[in-house]
Amino acid sequence: MQIVIMAAGRGQRIREISRDMPKGFLEINEEPLIDIVLNKFIKKNLRDIIIVVGYKKEMFEAHLIDKNIKFVHNPFYDAGQVLSSFWFALPFINNNQDLIFCHADTIYEDDILDDLIKTPGDIVMSVSETAVDEEAMKFILSNDKSHIIRVSKDISIEKAQGEFIGLCKISSKVLSSLKKKTTELISNSDNRIRCYFEDALQLLYTQEGYIIRPCYTNENKWVEIDDVIDYKRALTLF
Repeated sequence: MQIVIMAAGRGQRIREISRDMPKGFLEINEEPLIDIVLNKFIKKNLRDIIIVVGYKKEMFEAHLIDKNIKFVHNPFYDAGQVLSSFWFALPFINNNQDLIFCHADTIYEDDILDDLIKTPGDIVMSVSETAVDEEAMKFILSNDKSHIIRVSKDISIEKAQGEFIGLCKISSKVLSSLKKKTTELISNSDNRIRCYFEDALQLLYTQEGYIIRPCYTNENKWVEIDDVIDYKRALTLF
């Protein structure tokens, strides 16, 4: 199994405490976020890891010099959403291995990753049924609640049934199609800047028929750290 971690962004909404550091170097219990994220996988002996970097990439490279990490640079980290970072990683993704996609700013309890790995499916998304806000990557389930039929920030709070936490497993048989859909979206100048990784997953469902399975966080703790409020919550929970 291979891991792709998104760590390219500047973290504009948290700069009052991150200052000039990448968000991945904020600390929880004196441990940088990027180390917390990485150690989840290393503890499971999942060491085929790609990190997409951008803002102050040299800090990640120096900090993780002994970890045998593959670094991929997104020089346009300030100009686009997560899909552009994922696109830069495509040449280094092996189509013959399952993939875990994650954000470098989401921390969570171990059971969440355990459950994701154990859950069968072509595409499995770790999701929370807690209340959402406008900025959340929200989802809607099928009528029988067996799979996700829509995932988007544009879903209204009233219709949303929860949010994607930024941790996803994709089977090897889907990767070729995922690469094609990602490239199609990036190649369209109207989409290039505004598209998210989840937009490519949505196309896999609507156009290719791949089922997106939810894997619920249940009572397990998690936080996606976008702003100061999130960071303070993470300090409290973890």
